[in-house]
Amino acid sequence: GNPRAHVVAVRIAPNVFSFATANLAAGIDYASREQRCDVLSMSHGGSPSLVWADAVNAAYERGTAIFAASGNYFGALGRGIVHSGPVYPASFNRVVAVSGVQANGKPY
Repeated sequence: GNPRAHVVAVRIAPNVFSFATANLAAGIDYASREQRCDVLSMSHGGSPSLVWADAVNAAYERGTAIFAASGNYFGALGRGIVHSGPVYPASFNRVVAVSGVQANGKPY
């Protein structure tokens, strides 16, 4: 860590998944443009939208690094853990997808 880091908390939704919402884009814009954050770390994802892509691209062009939960494992109706591809915004080329894994190779 960096003891001089300034942390800006931005709440965009009551849960970690969105099907489509302008709140994520507004949060990225607020953190990157208004607060001038160098790094964004988010545990949020969902279905892609053009407004999300625009927000990610604008933040990237400003030099903001974005790290987002890949969401590549999820419970399927109580049937356990199943694999899926990374969700957005982690699937955008200008975002680094992040996921957790245990020592035994199983999802966190």
